Formats: sequence, structure tokens, C-alpha cells
Amino acid sequence: YYLVNARELQIKMAQGAKPGEGGQLPGRKVYPEIAKVRHSTPGVGLISPPPHHDIYSIEDLAQLIHDLKNANPLARINVKLVSEVGVGTVAAGVAKAHADVILISGHDGGTGASPQTAIKHAGLPWELLWDEGPTPMLLGRGATAACVRRLDLAQAIPPPRQAAGPLRILAVSPRAGIPDELRQIERAARAAAWAPMIERGLAHMQELSPVTRETLARATAGDHPPDVIHYYGHGRYSGGEGALLLDDAGAAAWVPAAALAPLLAPAGMVVLHACQGAMLGAEDTPATDMRTALAPALCAAGVPIVLGMQFTLRTAAANRMVAVIYQALAEGRSVEDAVAFARRALYVEEPDRVSWYVPALYLRARAGGPAYLRPPAPRQAAEPGRPAGASQAVVARAGGAISSLRMRGGSGSRQVVIAEGGSISGVDVSNHTD
Repeated sequence: YYLVNARELQIKMAQGAKPGEGGQLPGRKVYPEIAKVRHSTPGVGLISPPPHHDIYSIEDLAQLIHDLKNANPLARINVKLVSEVGVGTVAAGVAKAHADVILISGHDGGTGASPQTAIKHAGLPWELLWDEGPTPMLLGRGATAACVRRLDLAQAIPPPRQAAGPLRILAVSPRAGIPDELRQIERAARAAAWAPMIERGLAHMQELSPVTRETLARATAGDHPPDVIHYYGHGRYSGGEGALLLDDAGAAAWVPAAALAPLLAPAGMVVLHACQGAMLGAEDTPATDMRTALAPALCAAGVPIVLGMQFTLRTAAANRMVAVIYQALAEGRSVEDAVAFARRALYVEEPDRVSWYVPALYLRARAGGPAYLRPPAPRQAAEPGRPAGASQAVVARAGGAISSLRMRGGSGSRQVVIAEGGSISGVDVSNHTD
């Protein structure tokens, strides 16, 4: 019943620890209730054999995918892999086996039930997918390779924003916790990146400082909300919830994701220039709803584009990353291209290469394809010109008629109109003619 009626079927090539059937569990966590369900002995560790262990190659997996598609043609076939070095090569083979979805597990969430000796490469973000090449997949597949997170939510996706006029940029810069000299460095890098558009009147930037909930609510209200909200300050993920540091009447206050989402939701893009803005599932917190993290919460609230940091990021690297991204956006590049350029810059410029994979990009759109702050201008096809020295001939043969003909040629070209028993009228020929 489940096989033929399911909307998605998952093949688990890797499985985490869980109390249910088939999950690995250390002996000290095998309580009598669990042992009864698993038909085992309390206190004895349980291993994780899959129900049908007959997949030894990509060909075997492709056959299983084929069988599932025949059993339920409407279901998506999902293959779950574990996050580890070389998983990119395996994922490529799974894609060739015609899987509809490839899930790389081991970064976010989890029950925390696995023993430490069984955890391998846990905590690797998707950006660190690595194949057999000398560089990560994102940096070895061209300058514009992108890793994008799209939320699968039940609620409807809001209609596209009707962008018009100059790009409206709101820089949110709380005074709490940020020294003035660092704020000045960040402000200069941001202003330099947007300067070409601001000078041409294509964008204008407003800075909000100090920042309280009340001032932020007023700045984002109205019929023309900001196209870009740039937050520069402190972020954290603690106790299973993300938060940003804002100013308050008495002292600084951490504002949780649930309270920030309605404040920032009107924006077309939110850039969280703060640590842990996209962190989820920290090791000291239990697995929880991903919308408690800042970036997913904003995306779920309706922000089409959210860029956050998965971990703590160096100040210099964060400033450099944002400058590259804004410069690319000012040139009319897509958001995916802009983030890819920033990753490449950090990978090349940092000696220890520990920052390029930290940015995480979330998109929420009705259709796929590149995301832009403004729709790209349609390219005007250039009128084909004739090269110098080119020749062309038009012949009106017996019974044929040529009328309203216009021929152009460049310098040194030769245009020929020949009547071989036909008629010619209304011909306009420029340059050399015969």
C-alpha cells in the first residue's frame, strides 16, 4: 500500500541511530522497552543492517530505482548518502542511476544516539562535497558552480516581488558589541561595492543605527520595503534557536528568529553579515525544527533570498566576502554567481582556506533558474554586419521576379544583382554594385 501510494520513496544507503527497527544503537541506550521492540536483550548494542542488503554497485542501485519507478511512476525516488570525503563521486553515479533526489546526510540534525566511534565526517556542510579532484566540487566545476538550499514547505510561496525604480538597500548596523573602527571598515567596503550603481542613480543606501525592534519595524514598513537588508552585527545559535543582537533602551538584547522573521520578511534579500546566521543543529542542542535557525526562518517567512553564515566567520573574511558579492550584484550578476565568486576569492586568498564554505544560500521561488535582485535586461541582438571584402549575388532566373530588395555591404564588399530571364525592380544596393 505504501509503495504504490507514496509521493516519495527513499533508499537509505546510510542510516543513523534510532530506536526503531534497523537502527544502530549503543548498548547503554537499549532500554527494556526498545529491546522488546527490537526483539533483543537490554544493554546489548544493536547494529544497523538494512532490510535487504543486496546492493553492491551502482548498477544494483539503478535496478532498484528502476523497479520502484515501475511500481509507482508518480513517486520521487530519493537516495540517502552519508557526508564523507568522496561522496561527490558516489552522488554522480546515483544521479546517472536516475534518482530524482540525492540527500547528503550527516550535517544537520540527528538524534545524537550514535557512539562517537561510529561517527565519521559528521558535521560536514554540503559545500565541502569533494570528489577525486584536487579542489572541492564547488570550486572545480567552473567559476559559477552553486550550492543552493531550497525549503520544502507546506505553505504557499508568495508571489514574485514587483521590483521597480532604484535598488533600495537598508544597512542594519546595531551599535551593540561592534567597535566603531570595525564598523567603519565594514561600511567602507559595502559602500565601495555599491558605488557604481549609487553614482548612476540605480541604487540608494540607507543605514539604520542604533537598531531596536521599533526602529527596524518602521524602516521595513510601507509600500516600498527594502530590496536588500544588510545586517552587520553579532549572531548566535544557542539552545536550539538562532538570534541576532540588537540595541535596546537599557542594554543589548538577543532577538530570536521567531521575532525577527516578520520584521525582515518584506525584504527581497537578507544578508546576515554575522556569525551562525545559518547554523542549525549545533552539537549542544537537540534536533529541532529547522525554522528555528535564522536563515531558514527568514526564507520560510517569505524572503526570496537569504544569505547566512553556517559557522563563526573571521571579520576580514566576512568583509571580503560581502564586498565581492555586492560588487557582482551591482554588475547585474545573479545571486548564485555572486556567491560563487566570493567563495573562489576566499579559497584563493586565505592561506588556511577555512572560510570559503561558511556562507549558505537559501532561495524560495516559484520557478528554478538564477535569482536576480532585478530582472536582467534582455540582450539586444546586434544587427549582423557584412565584413569587408565580402561578396553576395542575387539571381532572378527565368520567370522569377525580384522586388523591394535592399542590399548592404561594407567597405570593399561587392554586391551583384543578375537577371537571367527574370525581372528586377525596387532594388536598393549600397557600396560597390554591378
